[in-house]
Amino acid sequence: MNINGNALVVGGVITGGGIGRACVVQLAREGASAILVADLAIEAARDALAEAQAVATHPMFQGKAVPLDVTREESVRNIFNEMVSAFGRIDYCINCAGIGAQQTTDIASLSLAEFQRFLDLNTTGMFLVTREASIAMRAQEPRSVSASEPARGLSRGTIVNLASASSLVATTGVLPYTTSKHAVLGLTKNSGKHSAKLVKKGVRYADMAA
Repeated sequence: MNINGNALVVGGVITGGGIGRACVVQLAREGASAILVADLAIEAARDALAEAQAVATHPMFQGKAVPLDVTREESVRNIFNEMVSAFGRIDYCINCAGIGAQQTTDIASLSLAEFQRFLDLNTTGMFLVTREASIAMRAQEPRSVSASEPARGLSRGTIVNLASASSLVATTGVLPYTTSKHAVLGLTKNSGKHSAKLVKKGVRYADMAA
C-alpha cells in the first residue's frame, strides 16, 4: 500500500485494539502525511495517534486527536472543518464508528430504544460522516493517488465505510445490528453510484466487511 496525502479516521480506536486504531497505525506506516483521529473516547484516540507517530514514515508527519459524537450533526461537521483547517484537505476518510451486539435478543422482547440506538450509531452516524466527507472532497482539487505510481491517476478523495458480514447475511438474535449494517452497505453503494454521475468526478466510496 502506498498512501499519498491526509487521512481522517473516525471511531474504532478502543484502548488496546480496535479496527480504527489498526487503520491509524497502518496509514502512518504506509506514508500518510497527516492523520486526524476522531472518537468519543478521546484518550484512546490520543493513544492511537502516539502509536502512529512512532511508526510514521513521512518525514513531515502530523497528527491530531479530537473528540467526536457521530450521532450529533454539528459534531461531525466540526471535525471536517477542523481537518481542512489543520491539514488543508482530506484524501482518505476511514469510517469505523459503530457498536456491536453484546447479547442476542428476540424481536418480541426488543425495545424501540435499543433498536434506535443501533440505527443512530451505526447508520445515521455513518450517513453524517459520509455526507460531510463527500462535501469536503468534492470541493478540493484532484491529486495523484500515488506519488510513486502516477499511472494510478488522480482522485479527489476516498471514503471507506466499515461494514460487516452482517451487511450481507442475517444472524439469529442480533436484528438491530444486522439491520444497521445492511443499511451501511446500501448507503455506501448508493453514495458511490451517485458520485460517479456527477460532473465533478473523483470521489471513491468503498465498504469493507470485518
